[in-house]
Amino acid sequence: ELYLAQKVVRGLGSANIDHRLRRRDDRADHLAPLLPWLGLPIAELERVSAVLLIGCDIRQEQPLLAHRIRKAAGNGAAVALVNPLALDLTFPAAQLVASPAGMLAELAAIAKALNKRGSGTVKDLISAATPGETHRLVAEAMTEAGKGGAILLGALAEAHPDYGLLKALAHVIADATKARVGYLSSGANGLGACLAGAQPQSLPGGKPADAGGLSAAAMLAQPRKGYLVWGLEPGLDLGNPAQAAKALGQADLVVACTAFRSPSLEAVADVLLPIAAFAETSGTFVNAEGAWQGFRGAVAPPGEARPGWKVLRVLGNLLGLMGFGQTDSGELREELRAQCTDAKLDNAPRGDLKALPLSSQQPVAQGIWRVGTVPIYAVDPLVRRAQALQASPLAVPFGVWLSPADASGLG
Repeated sequence: ELYLAQKVVRGLGSANIDHRLRRRDDRADHLAPLLPWLGLPIAELERVSAVLLIGCDIRQEQPLLAHRIRKAAGNGAAVALVNPLALDLTFPAAQLVASPAGMLAELAAIAKALNKRGSGTVKDLISAATPGETHRLVAEAMTEAGKGGAILLGALAEAHPDYGLLKALAHVIADATKARVGYLSSGANGLGACLAGAQPQSLPGGKPADAGGLSAAAMLAQPRKGYLVWGLEPGLDLGNPAQAAKALGQADLVVACTAFRSPSLEAVADVLLPIAAFAETSGTFVNAEGAWQGFRGAVAPPGEARPGWKVLRVLGNLLGLMGFGQTDSGELREELRAQCTDAKLDNAPRGDLKALPLSSQQPVAQGIWRVGTVPIYAVDPLVRRAQALQASPLAVPFGVWLSPADASGLG
């Protein structure tokens, strides 16, 4: 579906497609790796000697990888986290907790404990840092682990306004310790989306695009005349629902392809096209280590719903575009695979991330930041409607939580 979607938009002379919905540091996109992956085989994660997790609520974002890290910790691996909140973990770990802006200082302190200097803004951050005992212990553990160490960036890092600087500091630490840098996949098929070309700066197979498109956030901040909305609910899946409702509401045409009706979709969509849920269609996932995993539909889609790739194929044919003659999803998979023969999974930055400036979105001295974690049982329209999952303790209702001390201080 993602592969055909990018063929539709590029066939219409546009490169405006983005599979990622969370806000992030768009300034770093043109420098970021085109095919970000875990950085090591999944099975090897439980055999590492040290892990540094940056901006990651690992048990919510990647529970199976969290279990492998737990096994590594049980075997003596040192685990450290740099986050904007303390986590309830099932394994021992050093937790460096700071505001989102303070996360840069925590990483800079680890880099300084490693006697690294950096350049540009990174150099300034490291120079201003003051390492404490925990920073020195983390630096020592990562140094001792060497190539047996891993530095992983998660969803909280991706949503950070200075994501580029977090990545730059991660690479500074990795250069000093020989650790591998990896990215926790955004959703079940994040790497597959990158291979399909479903991001503004790349084409299928991880090839750079000559002209980059807009990110999802930019497409809403700079309203378009038309939108094709795929498998999401604007009121729940976007970082700024009010902005999304305004942008979609003033468009000339909004076509929503969805397996579920919802009030926020019906309020903005001119057309709802019913598509199959994932268990009702065939397709391919590419996991965080780059393994292609094909699947078939378990049941037929209900009513007039059709597999999403078939809907896109028909749209391509009606628009008179080339390359929409596929008869099954296997044919689509092999077409994309042929474009990925030279694809190389490489997390090295494509430019000088160290030269990135600080974001202008800095907090006031005593300000409050909203920290939005990944709610494991509310991440898509399907799990939100699963009654058994919503009855579990992890199905936290949407809301804002504040410590009693802060609430009292604010009156």
